[in-house]
Amino acid sequence: MEKSLTVSSKGRVEARVLVERGVYTIVEYRDPKTMKVVEKKFKIYLRNDDGVVRGFLMIPLKGGNRYLGIEDRQPKQDLYVYNIDTDSEEPLFK
Repeated sequence: MEKSLTVSSKGRVEARVLVERGVYTIVEYRDPKTMKVVEKKFKIYLRNDDGVVRGFLMIPLKGGNRYLGIEDRQPKQDLYVYNIDTDSEEPLFK
């Protein structure tokens, strides 16, 4: 267990414990006509190995590279995203 131990900012020794593992998709929000980023917020969707999807809206905080993450209570399951590279819509997870 030694390699999974870490020290918190308060000096406590803590163990990093696996909760679940899977794949992710990150989406940003753009104007559909100009394709310019509307806001600096983005969303991270996580899908675990059992197929359960969790969504987190990441909102930038003042002062730089910090974000507030807000979890969706029940993210929609049939979401599509626009892929700029292929100029087509595709499912959130392939």
